[in-house]
Amino acid sequence: MYKPEKIYSIGALRKAISEFNDYDIVVVEIHEGVRGEDLYGFKIDVIDSVKLTNGATISEVRICI
Repeated sequence: MYKPEKIYSIGALRKAISEFNDYDIVVVEIHEGVRGEDLYGFKIDVIDSVKLTNGATISEVRICI
């Protein structure tokens, strides 16, 4: 099972998404809080076994800020 950790480099991002396939979807999840014009570290979270209307099953890969 994937354990979310803060991602600060391209290498860490590549490692975090290496187990997913080309058909999985990516979404951005922004948690409530004060935001400004700044750069934010993020984590990747996964919702497995998402069933699409066409019958396909994919993973939803969330970039969590």
